[in-house]
Amino acid sequence: MNKLEHIWLSNLDISNKNKFKLISKFESIENLYNCSLDDLIDLGIKEDTCYKILNKDTKEKALKDLEYIEKNNINLISFEDKEYPKKFKNLDDKPVSIYVKGDFKILDNEAIGIVGSRIALKESLEISRLSASAFASKGINVISGLAKGIDKYAHLGALDIDIENKKCGKAIGVLACGLDKNSFYPQENLFLYKRIVENGGAVISEYPIGTKPVPYYFPYRNRLISGLSDKIFVVQASNFKSGSMITVNFGLDQGKDIYVYKSKNIENKFFEGNRLLIEEGAKIFKI
Repeated sequence: MNKLEHIWLSNLDISNKNKFKLISKFESIENLYNCSLDDLIDLGIKEDTCYKILNKDTKEKALKDLEYIEKNNINLISFEDKEYPKKFKNLDDKPVSIYVKGDFKILDNEAIGIVGSRIALKESLEISRLSASAFASKGINVISGLAKGIDKYAHLGALDIDIENKKCGKAIGVLACGLDKNSFYPQENLFLYKRIVENGGAVISEYPIGTKPVPYYFPYRNRLISGLSDKIFVVQASNFKSGSMITVNFGLDQGKDIYVYKSKNIENKFFEGNRLLIEEGAKIFKI
């Protein structure tokens, strides 16, 4: 694999589905990378897409990104690589490439996605951490989004398990930004990023180095959280429009089992999403 060409492709402001169509038309990423304007016109590529493909700034950025990932031990894994997660292969909108800091070999291991509100009740935070520890102690990876609230405590719970226990599950964080520290969000959780990697876990992103998070990236990222998860556990969802519910919907489309925490205070407005899921037949999680 030519890393430079794949990094360049990941930097193109074009959807994954259209990237795959372009690769198919040009028969390889190499041909796409080296194409001319005449090549693009002959294949009927739209004008705005031609501009993006031929933009020299994108190739220059790819060179800088390549230098950065090699210096910082970040792996780039393409859909063409044997290391590409098998769990992603059947996604309706799979990423062309992913960036991985840490152990990419664990991405296909048994895993549960733990999701919930950023603004979470103390009860929910405790459940998130305790359940994550329980799963990790049984050798199950814990996947979340490295956000505030439930995500943070899920990662902490997985990290509570002794690192010397080689059979324990690991924490996996899925980002909606680049893997460089300057782009990472929220900055207050940078310590978690570092601990996850040091403890044998992984932090991944489909976004190139230097990509700052924008609102759209977070719900879109959630398809990867559900994609890597064999089951999804909703700890606290305040409503049906929350990020947790978006992850649930992706999970349902992907055929994943959905579990929900049923609090003694289930009538609390902060558990509205939990109530609705239970009413629709989601399984109640018991720790």
